[in-house]
Amino acid sequence: MLSLPRQVKSIKTILLDGNDILHLLVTQSQELKSIQEIIASTIPFEFAICGIKGGILSIIVSKATEATNVMYREEEIISALSSAGIVAKGVKMKVKAEYIWIDGY
Repeated sequence: MLSLPRQVKSIKTILLDGNDILHLLVTQSQELKSIQEIIASTIPFEFAICGIKGGILSIIVSKATEATNVMYREEEIISALSSAGIVAKGVKMKVKAEYIWIDGY
């Protein structure tokens, strides 16, 4: 088995180190995935969560009609997130027609 140089951290060490940027990225991606799962039943088409900043949830869809549909459901989305303990004040939409859906994300 090939041994790693001393300056290379193991994956376990990286993920357990709370100050490491990779740990932050993993944590953020898990949070965004959980938000997507919470609101998936509210949005009847493919979408992706871009992020949440200042209580504003950014969602990306592939069509303007889908963005309109989501905006009409904004209160329902915010309520679902609130029930899960996630504070959101609003929804910001992004339409990107050439967005490539990979495994539904």
